[in-house]
Amino acid sequence: IVTWIVFELEASCVLLVDLVVWCLLFPMAMKDETQKHALLTFPALAMHTSNFLLIYAELIISDVPLANYHHAIFCLILPFLYAMFEWIIHSCCAVAFSYPFVSPSNVWNALYYIGIFALHLLCWSIAYIFKNKCVYG
Repeated sequence: IVTWIVFELEASCVLLVDLVVWCLLFPMAMKDETQKHALLTFPALAMHTSNFLLIYAELIISDVPLANYHHAIFCLILPFLYAMFEWIIHSCCAVAFSYPFVSPSNVWNALYYIGIFALHLLCWSIAYIFKNKCVYG
């Protein structure tokens, strides 16, 4: 059952990462002609495309059940752990935050956290619906 939960996490995270890469980062990288972006290289493009295709092909082909909607809570653990990791590293080692919205210094950044949690939950729901409605009929 642990393998199934991890696969559910991967199915939702790969969807979220690919949406961010292809809808936000890739168009911004294409507009910026002043420097060559690492995102525009063949390995990066192949990695983001093949990752999504392989995970969702596995979801279609295998018997990994996404039948328990109570597992949705696990998709919120990863962003929570990442936020805690960032805060600990910042406070202990004086390392700058990776993203500006991670900093707890601004009260409005809490809305970014709520948005990220909601996106993770939305992507898990999309994977859940995809498996249960599209694959199983």
